[in-house]
Amino acid sequence: MANVLERLLQLYNRQNKSGKTPLEDFVTEIVIGILQSGQQLLDRFVNEVLLIHGHDFKVESQVPFSLTFDQNCVINLVFEDTSSICFLENKVASKEGKRQLERYVAVLQNQKSEMKKDTYLRYCTKLYDPQKIKECSFYQFRWQRIYEFFDKQEKADLIQAFLELLRGENMAGVKDFSIEDMMTMKGIYSVITKMDEILDLTKGTFTELFGSPYQRDFERLKQIPTFNRY
Repeated sequence: MANVLERLLQLYNRQNKSGKTPLEDFVTEIVIGILQSGQQLLDRFVNEVLLIHGHDFKVESQVPFSLTFDQNCVINLVFEDTSSICFLENKVASKEGKRQLERYVAVLQNQKSEMKKDTYLRYCTKLYDPQKIKECSFYQFRWQRIYEFFDKQEKADLIQAFLELLRGENMAGVKDFSIEDMMTMKGIYSVITKMDEILDLTKGTFTELFGSPYQRDFERLKQIPTFNRY
């Protein structure tokens, strides 16, 4: 446990010096620190969260893999036993990078060919970011699943602190709508109507400067969940 806390302290120091908060790296280091504290806990995590059978798993973080004629990969978490290997990619504030999962699949295919192991790709996100992967065993879930798993375990200090962090970052999941959510939904039509009016007022100027817009009006709505813009 001392080694875990030391690693977290070093990560905090890097945050303070850079002025940035690499939350994805931070929570990844906490997860691996907790899982490495007990073999049974690690095996349960792989079995119950990642949905992979087996035991005596090992886990490493930020593992680099090379790809011939392509960009190399650094995997957030790699789980491995004698018969299988699993990549777990964690996302918090960001979405999938360019061809990121595609490159991970290519690495896993190499691993399957070279090591003769079953391969798995798991994708954990905070934001809604559905992906379709057919080339290997793929399973996608939200941080809520990890929160619920650790919430069922014996509450060590580090687990308690981690659960508090996930709640503070809105990563514990939401199971129902609040009154505020319902009021927002009630007023959303009025807000969208106003935004359409404003866009229409500037449409002539933008068309003159940049040409006619290529998208249809309904695609404005698509940009709200995808890019957080309208």
